[in-house]
Amino acid sequence: MTSKYFVEIIRKIVHEQAVNDTIKNLIDPPGRKPPERLKELSLFYSSLNDIQKAHLKEIINEASEMTFFGMLCVLDGVRVIESGEDKGSLELWYRKGEETYLLNDIEDDFLHDLI
Repeated sequence: MTSKYFVEIIRKIVHEQAVNDTIKNLIDPPGRKPPERLKELSLFYSSLNDIQKAHLKEIINEASEMTFFGMLCVLDGVRVIESGEDKGSLELWYRKGEETYLLNDIEDDFLHDLI
């Protein structure tokens, strides 16, 4: 597992899936009795024309992209999660069998630079 592959796979299974799932839930709210707020959002979505729906999908994609980027910045340590001088650091390890890989090694490219 490389850092680059990690970012690519997380983009697919987290970022892209979040966008697709959000649109899917707007089209057809899940569950036997969806929450009222989701039914209202679905009603709003269904009132949009195709161009407006495409714009809304781009907005959702942008929000998901910013969330993805922000999380990688936190993992890289360039966006702090603690205040004060004595801050900790995060290490993201991938283990497979006997091998381990540090995915956010400060000696390598930042994860957020790989998107």
